[in-house]
Formats: sequence, C-alpha cells, structure tokens
Amino acid sequence: MNLFNFKLVILGFLIVLFMFLCNSLYLLLCSIFRIRVLEFSIFVSPRFSLYTKKIGETNFILGWLPTSSFINIFGKTSEIEEQRAIAEQDLPFAFFTKRLYKKIIILFVPTIICSIGIICSFMILKYQNNLWSIDYVFTYLKAALQAMFGTDKDVLQLKILSNKYIYIDENNVILFSYFLILCVLLFCSVIDNFCNFLRFNFSDSDSKIKKTGTIILMFLPAFLVVWKVPGLIFKYYTVTEILSYLIDAFLGILVFGSVLFFITIFSFKLFKLKFFSILLVISLLVSCGKKEDVLLPKSNVSIVKNVEDLSPIYIFFKIDGKDTIAEVNRKNSIISTNWIFNIDKRLPLKLVIPEVIKLQEKKRAEKAHKNEKAENYYSYADSIGKNLAFVPFTKVYYKMERPNKENFVVYFTKGKKQVFMGNVEIKISEILKQFYSIKFNKVPDLVFVFDKNMSYEEYLQYKILLHKHVTYNLDRLPVEFIL
Repeated sequence: MNLFNFKLVILGFLIVLFMFLCNSLYLLLCSIFRIRVLEFSIFVSPRFSLYTKKIGETNFILGWLPTSSFINIFGKTSEIEEQRAIAEQDLPFAFFTKRLYKKIIILFVPTIICSIGIICSFMILKYQNNLWSIDYVFTYLKAALQAMFGTDKDVLQLKILSNKYIYIDENNVILFSYFLILCVLLFCSVIDNFCNFLRFNFSDSDSKIKKTGTIILMFLPAFLVVWKVPGLIFKYYTVTEILSYLIDAFLGILVFGSVLFFITIFSFKLFKLKFFSILLVISLLVSCGKKEDVLLPKSNVSIVKNVEDLSPIYIFFKIDGKDTIAEVNRKNSIISTNWIFNIDKRLPLKLVIPEVIKLQEKKRAEKAHKNEKAENYYSYADSIGKNLAFVPFTKVYYKMERPNKENFVVYFTKGKKQVFMGNVEIKISEILKQFYSIKFNKVPDLVFVFDKNMSYEEYLQYKILLHKHVTYNLDRLPVEFIL
C-alpha cells in the first residue's frame, strides 16, 4: 500500500470545494438580501484559529480542524426571547425578519450545491463509462444500505458490484467516492431543511412539537453518518488503510481550503465595491417591480468609491401629459444607514431639491434610531472606473428662497461652465482664492445659488467639481439656494 495517494488529495479538494461553494453562496445571498453575516469560517476552530480577519461586520476565520465549515448569519433564530433582544435598528439586517421565500433560498443552499455536485459527478461518470445509468445508481445505493445493515455476504456483493462498474477505471474511484459523499450530504441537508421548517414555523407554545420532531428527524442521518457509514468502511478496508486515506484526504482539504480562504478574503476586499455597485444597479432596475429606470449622471472622477451599510432612495423621471414629475421611492430606506440618492439626471433641479429637503428633514428629526455616523450621498456613474461613485451632501442645507444681502454669493448658471462672484466670471477651482483675496470688514458667509431650471445632471457635475476644489476641507459647508 502506498503511504501517499494523490487521488485522495484530489478528493479532499473536491470536499473542501463543496464547503467553500456553500459558504460563498451564503455570503452572496446574504449580501443581496441585506442580511448581516457575522462569521465566515472554513474549518472548525476548537480553542484557537489559524487566522482571523475582520472585513466590515464579518469575521473571516480559518480553522485547523477540517471536518466542516460554517457561516454565522445574524438573527437566524426561532426563539422569541433572542429575537426581542436584538436592537430595533438592527432588525432590518436579521434573518428572521426577511420574507419567507428569502429564508427558504438561504436554508436550501447546501441542498442546491449538493444537487448540482451530484448531477455534475454523474454526468462525468456517465461520459467515462457507458455502463453508468440511473438504475445502476439506485442499485448500488440499495446494495450499500443492505451492506450497512446486513451480513458479510452483503458486503461481498457490494464489492463485486463496485469492481464491475467502478474499479475498471481508476479515475472513476475518486469521482464516485465524491458522488457517494454528496448523496449522504444531500440526504442530511434535506432532513436539516425539515428541521428548520419545524423551527421557524411553530411558535414557542408548540416547542414540544419542534423538539420532538427535530430529534426524530435528526436521529436517522446521525445514526447513518456516525455509526453505519463508518462501520461499512471498516468492513471494506483495514485500519491502517483507513488512517492513511484520512491523512491524505485531510491534507488535500487543509491545503486547498487554506488557499480558497485567502482567495475569498482577497476577492472580497478587491471586488466588494464592484459587487455592491452591481447590486445597487440591479436594485435600481427591479426596485418597484415595474419597468422603471433611473438614468444616473456620469463623471470621470470618483469622489467616494465605497459606501457600506446603505439604503437606496430613488427619484424617478415621470411624464404626466405636459408635466414633468419627480416620483420618490424610499420604501427600502432605513434611518440608521447611509442613504444613497439615485436621481434621474433628466429631472430639473426645481423638482429634485424639494424632495431632497423633505427626506433630509425626516432623517435629521429622527431621535430614537438616529445614527450620527450615517451619511447622505448622491450616486453617479464613474465612466472611467465603470462603477458607481458617490458624492456626500449630509451637511448641506438647501433653501428655496433668495439669500440675504449680507451673504457673499457664488452664482451657478444653467449652461455655463464658469461661475459668477459678484460681477466677475471665474473658474470653480478659483472660488476660494478669489474669496480670500477680498478684504472684508466683516467676513460674510459664502453661499451658493443654483439656477432652478438646470438639470440634476448639470447640478451634480458642479457638486463634483466643488467637492474636488472647494468644499473638501471646509468644516462648514455653504448653504445652497435654488432660484
């Protein structure tokens, strides 16, 4: 017997690939459904872990015991007391507050990955060996169950069946082993889905039903995995062979699992912005369940590239007869998060700003769930980076009136690339230089006045230039008047 079997290392890779795909799909779905992920772990970490890295609100953990992997989802509990203990501002990110179809999709992740793996394995085995068929799979599984619960004669029959279809080609052995492992995992995941159904669909008053049903359902897979499957393996191989095979398989799991773990961290950090940008674009398209689009402004400059913990707000461009209407959709907005204003570039400023003022006042007036760190951003498309970018305006105060005579006014006129300070036409980049060059007896407040008839797209171009050249280092932002 060879002490090292590379084929078992490959089997270890296939096993850890299953773990990795399950965790990755969990992470992707939770990001789409806006469910907070507390931990993303490859392998188990009794007492200590090999590596830990926190990115955002998620702890990425590399354990040392390669028996399983897991992902800890915030609010995945059916206990009423635990649900009540969650702060109200965190409820929108809890698993138990999501709609039923989202819960079902999350809970069925292992079942989905197992099913895909079984189908792919079967198709490859069928391609390599024409004798393979659905009938043979059921025949073999039936023989395996008989060998588990039967006599040595049944084990011998299983070996004969294996030699006939599997061991003819050595390349089939590892893939078929993986196929069998996935079949066992699929069976366990289906049982687990039924247990989760009991947990999340029966109230605390029916706790006896939940506990009894869970114990009954989990007994059979636990009995098979812990007792009968190992028993069959010991009938097939010697103890020395089993230990050698386990070491080779665990080596493959550890090596490839570690590689996939660090690839995940690197990819998550590198592509997080693009992922959320794509996610935001998708939500723009399907936000109302209607065929509505928001045409975002474009710029070749990114002011802010990454915003986390966000809530989208949409202001759509609508035509009603001869009238243009700004239609607001803020049904997904949460007070304690960063608000992203996705506004159609075709709208005139006189329709946009009144709606922005209402939303700003609502957020500023909130006391119970207010988050002082939550910002407001306008979104736009970065034409160079091919992603969404953002410009902050949390501290900006808007007024739909004329400024006081005591103020020093900068005028932004529709269709003009330059601005007016007094009677002087200057570039935006020269505003502060011009302002500080004037000797005032009493320094007035610097304010901006925008033409109410300019488009939102033109306004945002001004905002980007102002942030880049004027307001980026000001503690107090100029009041903006819309006339």
